[in-house]
Amino acid sequence: MLLESRALLAYEANIDIVMAMDAIEMALDVQPDIVVLVTGDSNFAYLADL
Repeated sequence: MLLESRALLAYEANIDIVMAMDAIEMALDVQPDIVVLVTGDSNFAYLADL
């Protein structure tokens, strides 16, 4: 059970990184005036500083 929990946490962390990278790439390509980020996950707080 502990191994499964660690694997799930690692997977979730990787998904956060992929989503952050996608958001940055899209913002650079599209250059929107406003970006709305709706999440309950504080891991994305640094995206608001960009």
